[in-house]
Amino acid sequence: MGRPPEAIPPTTTRVPTSRVQARQGRSSPRTGGLLRRALLIGGIALVLLVLDLAWATLSTARHPSAARIDLDAGVAALERGDVGPAQASFEEARVAASAAGHFDRHPSVALLRLLPVGGDHVAAIGALADAAGLTASSGEALVQAGRSTGWTGSGLPGVTAAGNVDLSVIAAATPHFDRATLLLSDAQTKVDGIDASALADSLRSQVDSARSTLDERARVVRTADDIFHVLPRMLGSRGPRRYLLALQNLSAPRGAGGFLGFYGVLQADHGRIHLSTLK
Repeated sequence: MGRPPEAIPPTTTRVPTSRVQARQGRSSPRTGGLLRRALLIGGIALVLLVLDLAWATLSTARHPSAARIDLDAGVAALERGDVGPAQASFEEARVAASAAGHFDRHPSVALLRLLPVGGDHVAAIGALADAAGLTASSGEALVQAGRSTGWTGSGLPGVTAAGNVDLSVIAAATPHFDRATLLLSDAQTKVDGIDASALADSLRSQVDSARSTLDERARVVRTADDIFHVLPRMLGSRGPRRYLLALQNLSAPRGAGGFLGFYGVLQADHGRIHLSTLK
């Protein structure tokens, strides 16, 4: 028998270490470059978002303040009977409120809205801006009411020297008072819907101040609106009305005042008022 063939050992191919290192050296800069670019782009985006948020915050802080100043100026002018300056102030307040309402259009604010606390603050700022705009529009409606009645800051609208009341003046002003009352009610709804418990102290104080101011002004306008609706009927817009007028005689005092010693009949017919002789 012959000798068995010798087993041929398997051959292995070894890649030189220098070649492997060369390959690694060629891929590493590419990966590192991509990473640096991503970090650079992310850093730039972050800086831009921070700057955008800062600008949005500064703008928002400026516009509501301007709106409040213009609203107060408009109310003061209207109380004096200066309807022209009042109109201008309310228009400026509405423009400032509209600018503040664009706060959430900034990209950074859109991202901030996704956060629980940030979303509450963005919503509160938007509600305050909307309420300021509605209040400004209400002021403009009151200006129109003042113009229709010839309001000069004193006296009663439509009252003539003879003591009669021009009911057409009251009728012309009533729709403007209705609109002003409705707009202020909508503004109150906007502010009352704000949950101030999670807000920063400065923003919470703005919400509280807005609620207090709106409640006071809405009460005054609503009262005037009620009077403008009731007064024509009381003055005989739908037919003659008669009222008993009784006066106290303080020379004969009683527990609730004086003795009811004088009386007469007050007649009203389409704004014409007549008092019969007192007895």
